[in-house]
Formats: sequence, structure tokens, C-alpha cells
Amino acid sequence: MRRGADRDEPKGGGPAGGGGVAADGGGGSGAAGGVSNGGAPVGGGGIGVGGLGGEGAGSLGGSGPVECSMLPSYPVAYEAPQGFTPAEDFAFDSLGNHVSVDEDGNLIRTKKTGEVSLWIPSFAYDSAGIVALPDDSVVVCDVENNALKRAFPDGATSVLLGGLDYPNGIDVGPDGFLYVAEDNGGRVLRVHPNTGAFTVVVEVTHPNGIAFTEDPTVFYVGSYNEELIYKVVQPTPGQPGTASLFVPAEEFEGGGIDGLGVDKCGNVYAAEYVSGNVYRITSGGVVSKIVDLPSGWIPNIKWGRGVGGFARHVMYVADREQGRLFGIAVEADGVDEFFDL
Repeated sequence: MRRGADRDEPKGGGPAGGGGVAADGGGGSGAAGGVSNGGAPVGGGGIGVGGLGGEGAGSLGGSGPVECSMLPSYPVAYEAPQGFTPAEDFAFDSLGNHVSVDEDGNLIRTKKTGEVSLWIPSFAYDSAGIVALPDDSVVVCDVENNALKRAFPDGATSVLLGGLDYPNGIDVGPDGFLYVAEDNGGRVLRVHPNTGAFTVVVEVTHPNGIAFTEDPTVFYVGSYNEELIYKVVQPTPGQPGTASLFVPAEEFEGGGIDGLGVDKCGNVYAAEYVSGNVYRITSGGVVSKIVDLPSGWIPNIKWGRGVGGFARHVMYVADREQGRLFGIAVEADGVDEFFDL
């Protein structure tokens, strides 16, 4: 087994002040907004001063990202601000808003301070993946209608592509196209963000989360059902790619691999949906658990954009159980995400 943390590693730390920092900290439950050095968010407190990526003194990770050889290990510190939607996925816009679909199907913007504003009512009642584009429009996987829907800053909407079979994960490739995991269809599609024209990049079993590397020919695909990760190489964007097994199911604890992300160091991050585990995987396939979050429903991953209190070197994970947004101090920026055609 290529693992950096044992399978039976106990949950990290206590409610507050527990333990020292094992190169970092995190991994328990607690009140929203605080941050722990030893395995859990500390009790009480707001989200600004002392929060990950906050602007006040004492913000964890406030000095910026560390060298790739010095990334924190288990248990990595995290914060858990509340007041967000229990949506499966979310995006950050250029103004620092958290963008997601609420329980009533409304597309809303939420600030880290908790202020909520309605963007588009009754937009998508059953949604999965969402990405922001350079013009601050977003594209959402509308599961109920098996379609991709685009929402524009002025409130206009359009159906970009229909007739899909459970569109789930979505990412923007360095070529500016959308890459969409058609879960039940067993395909990853390359979709033009303006016209909806698409080609099939690769066929894999139940593709879910998608994450590009900085190499425009390489991306990763997680399979929730198969509990594994594929590496996909497309010689030229727009041409058919080939998939190979990157991480087998036995490397994980069995909670279903959902959201994926890639940092500037080339590491892949995976959210294990049911178990609450988050893993870091080197480009060579070495797996390490970095934190176990107090949730049984963590679907997707995004890095902050350095505005609105969402730091670039903090990786955010959705919590569908309690409407929280876990911010994990991975101390490495995510790869670039916002590409024009």
C-alpha cells in the first residue's frame, strides 16, 4: 500500500486546544469560524480574524504558501464557517462570492461573512457540478433535466447542452472548454462553453469529479461507484484521450471518491464522499490522508481566489450535511482555473 497515513488512524484532536501541530492540524468538529492547530476547529468566534485566509493578525496560513517539499501532513488544519448552501458543488466568482444552488433551486451568492444575495430564482432544482467562467457566468450540471445550464451576470440563462445522462463533475480545461463527466453515460465530454458543441474525450466507468493539471493534455477523473481515480491523457485537446488507472480503490477507505483538485505542486486531492476523508496524492500516485472532516457528505473541492476572505492556498470542501464550507490549509495554490477560449 502506498499511503502516508494508516487506514486506522484515529480522528485528529479534540474540540479545542488538543495536541500540537503535526506539521499542521485539523480534523475534528467544533463551532463555525474558528481554527485549530491540533485536530479541530476551536470553539466560537467569527470568520474574519483568526480564520483561514482572513485579513487580521493570527490568520492561519496568512504568510502565504510554503514550498512544495514542506506541505503539511495529517492532520491538516481547517476552518468550518457555516451559512452556506448544502449544494453538491460551488464556485467562487471574481468578487469573492461563493456561488451555489440552494435547496429551492435558486442560484445565490454568499459572502464569507454570511451575507446572501439572490442571483437567479428557480434556476436548477437538482444540480451537481458548477464552474465559473472568466466573464463571471457559471455553468451548472442540471441533473433533473440532464443538461448543462449557463447563468450570466445580468441574470440571463441558457441551456448549453441537453440530452445527457447524469452530468455530474465539471472543470474548465486550459483550452477554455468545459470538461463534463457524464456519470451514467460513462463518458467525459469536451464542450464549447458558448455553443454547446461537444466531442467525447474518453469513456470510463461512472466518471464523477474532474481536475486538470497545468498540462493541458492531462487531467484526472474520479469514479464514485468504482472508488478509484483515472489519469486521462489527450495528445491534443479535442482529440480522443486514453485513460489509465491512477489510484486503485484499495488505497482509499471506501467512502466513494467524488471531488478532485490539483495544486501547483502537481498533487491531486480527493474528497471521499461518505467517510469525510480528504487525500493528497503525488503525481507518482503515493496516497496520504491529510484530514478527516466531521461530515458524511463531502462532495466537491475548490481553491479560493484570494478575494472575499477565500485564500488561494486554502482548499475549500463542500459539506452537504450542515451547509458548512470546510477550508483546509493545504498551503499550496490550486492550478489556474479560469481560461478564455
